[in-house]
Amino acid sequence: MALTRSLQGTSNNGSTDGTVSHNGTLDCGTVTNGGVLIVSAGGTTYNSSLGTPPGTPNLPTKNSGTATIGTAVLITSAGSGPATAHVSAWEIPITGSGTLILDTTDNGDTYGYAYTALMYTGQDPTTAIAGAVAQTSGAANLSNSTLGATPAADDETVYVVNWDTDPGAVGVAAGTNFTSRSDQGSGSGQYIQMQTATRAGSVSTSTTVVYGTQDGTPAVFTGAGIAFIVKAAATDPTGTMAVTQDAQTMTATGTYTPPPVTAIAGLWNSGRRRI
Repeated sequence: MALTRSLQGTSNNGSTDGTVSHNGTLDCGTVTNGGVLIVSAGGTTYNSSLGTPPGTPNLPTKNSGTATIGTAVLITSAGSGPATAHVSAWEIPITGSGTLILDTTDNGDTYGYAYTALMYTGQDPTTAIAGAVAQTSGAANLSNSTLGATPAADDETVYVVNWDTDPGAVGVAAGTNFTSRSDQGSGSGQYIQMQTATRAGSVSTSTTVVYGTQDGTPAVFTGAGIAFIVKAAATDPTGTMAVTQDAQTMTATGTYTPPPVTAIAGLWNSGRRRI
């Protein structure tokens, strides 16, 4: 089964008031049993020491819906401390199909958070996520990252980047060979600018991650970025083979090895010669 991805939902709790908690929800639509949700969050902490670390988001939990899910597991995060950009991502197994709305809250003292949910099916059932890396920057753009594992052509690489900006920052240009799946923040009165992007196919076999960039207008103070691999399930090695016998064709599974031919004394072939 090939790896598939769909954008399930986004939410934006951005605010100019950094002294309050932001409690919201993320509508993930209809999710599929056996798949996995990748939920990412980006925000900017306030100039205070509240929170542990200050202003980071809590694990997403189910608010309502008919779907069932497992416990969210943090993939990785980057950025902590007062007045800095922060980004996190979680892996949430889907154990039953249906509709799903998640609670999205932080532990206080932020300029808000933006959330994105991607759903994957056809992922590796044992290790869906690999090679996670994280970094921060005090400048407008982040340096390239090197993944902690080498993706296969069937895998997909994901990055999530966020900046602490002044309100009205411009959009983000996706990194080399990446396609943006969600851009949030940068609106009037918002101090966050977050992008989630993916890379697939032959270009995804590179371990180098080039994050999205922006020109720093009107002002960019800090940045945070994470990247990881979503692993595709192994291809089923079982093939098919056509076997013809008595003018009838049947389909067999696997590899056919003919038995050795053994001469049996005393038998005659059609030419009336003794074998």
